[in-house]
Amino acid sequence: MKTTSFFTAAICVALFQFGCNSPSETTSQPSPELRMERPLTDMTDMEETQLEEAAVSDHAEQKDIWIVLGNYEGLLPCDDCEGVATYIQLDEEMNFHLSQKYVGTDRRSEPRSGKYSFADNVVTLLGVADEPNKYLLENKNLLQLDWNGNRRTGANARSYLLKRH
Repeated sequence: MKTTSFFTAAICVALFQFGCNSPSETTSQPSPELRMERPLTDMTDMEETQLEEAAVSDHAEQKDIWIVLGNYEGLLPCDDCEGVATYIQLDEEMNFHLSQKYVGTDRRSEPRSGKYSFADNVVTLLGVADEPNKYLLENKNLLQLDWNGNRRTGANARSYLLKRH
């Protein structure tokens, strides 16, 4: 009984204390001397990166990024080896992780990570310049596009498919 009375009294005091303030009294604005009066051109690299990431994140939400999230793998054609075992992971933070192994050779490729973009059903691995970096989302799988970002044609066009797992 004493516990119930104590809680009831505490709730009444809290309601009285906070209920008497109008919304304008509880919302505080920083004083003019505390506000940063700095032009946008003076932003640090870190601030610019944060703004760019926020823009990429906002863009991703608008484009239903969830449809492309996941892990993809396959054996892509190779001119001087048996194939390139390729694994790509795409996450909700717009990060990619790319791992490749040249089958039948001693040649190795370092795993790479970075940001990706997604527009018009095309995933672009940003910062990848030494190989085609665009993939078309098709039937929940990724189809590697050619150097110009076009769909491949010919007998082995479907060999550039990475299946979603």
